[in-house]
Amino acid sequence: LVNLASLFNDTLGRPDDALPLLRESLQIRRESGNTAGEASVLNNLGVVHLAKGNFDEAQTNFERALEIREKKVVPTEMADTLHNLGETHSKTGQYDQSLKDYERALQFRRDASDKRGGAIESYSMGTILDYKGRYGSAVKAKEEALQTFRDLKLREMWLGEILSGLGNSLTLSGQFDEAKKYLDEAASVGRELNNPSLVAQTTRF
Repeated sequence: LVNLASLFNDTLGRPDDALPLLRESLQIRRESGNTAGEASVLNNLGVVHLAKGNFDEAQTNFERALEIREKKVVPTEMADTLHNLGETHSKTGQYDQSLKDYERALQFRRDASDKRGGAIESYSMGTILDYKGRYGSAVKAKEEALQTFRDLKLREMWLGEILSGLGNSLTLSGQFDEAKKYLDEAASVGRELNNPSLVAQTTRF
């Protein structure tokens, strides 16, 4: 049920078809007393509501998932839900709370020795710092994320996203020549990965 819901939401872009499947899965998890599975389904429900723009529903499901996951003390799972909460708070303009969510997620990534995940949290924090007009701090956070991806030799969508976002932060801080260097590289990564949305975002920046 969860995998089918993921197919509908993530691949086919049909969140309305995913919701009843996840609700059925949640009922089964609860009836069987599988709290870890319940938290996972709640987190997935939050993701679907976030995709639909139902931010209150998304936040409620993420908070319930986090409450269960904090009792289990699994750093990666807590970080996943905190990241989702950070995104939800960002969508509703609660930037200070969003930063706190990402900062907690970053600490859990570090506890789990998840360098890639930690870099994504740093980048997400940088994006919120842009929204708050703290462009110098945003550049620093995104540069740290980029350095981690370079150290890990990862060439994937997130590399292009980080390059593109760093270029945007540099532009906002008035460092236009430096910004163009990263934006050109981001566009190259987008074309290499055949990711038109990344190329479009980079072109807009």
